[in-house]
Amino acid sequence: MQRGRGGPHGKYYAHGRHQEPLLGEASLILAFKYLYLKNLYGDVLLVLATDYVVSGAQARTPKANVRAKILLDLLDTQKLLPIPAL
Repeated sequence: MQRGRGGPHGKYYAHGRHQEPLLGEASLILAFKYLYLKNLYGDVLLVLATDYVVSGAQARTPKANVRAKILLDLLDTQKLLPIPAL
């Protein structure tokens, strides 16, 4: 059984022109998630690393810092997503 081309275990990875829109969409989802959490709870845990030991020992991040991260993610989204022609 041929699994097709792709990465290890038959998984597919985005390359080239397909990678930037996916990163832009992920950045938009991350910004929306933190906006929703900030509006709901105020200060939230802003996780920027994948190490669970570091993330587990973190304190809540002030709303102003979360808002700054949201704006940075939205700027990344603006750069990475293509603008369709009208």
